[in-house]
Amino acid sequence: MDAGEDRPLTANASEATLRTEPDIKKYIRYLKKRIESIRSDLRANQNEGQSIRAEVSSLESKSSENSNEIMNSTLDSLERLNQEFRKLQHEEKDEDTFVKQQLGALNQDKTKLEQSVLLLSTRVAESEMQVGIELRLPEVEEA
Repeated sequence: MDAGEDRPLTANASEATLRTEPDIKKYIRYLKKRIESIRSDLRANQNEGQSIRAEVSSLESKSSENSNEIMNSTLDSLERLNQEFRKLQHEEKDEDTFVKQQLGALNQDKTKLEQSVLLLSTRVAESEMQVGIELRLPEVEEA
């Protein structure tokens, strides 16, 4: 019986092996497809990553160009404003100098007029004494 029992076990083992072989082949095919799918996804992700890196690099370049352009424009505007400010400041100094000169000339004219009034008052007084008549001149307010 032992020998008879061995045969059925061997036959049963062969049948079990035959039944599992197609399942293993199917599983291996499934794994190969799954691996190929994962590889395909990996290639797609790598391509997408490279595309994103290129886009980021392009955006960084554009951003850098834009910031440089804005900075240059701002510096140019600032330089123009600075030059205009210096020009206006120089014009203000010139005008201030001119006004001071005019004020000095007016003060000199005022002083000359005051001296002339005093001289004329003295002459009038002398003339009155010589003639003996008192003339009345309008009074001048001194500032």
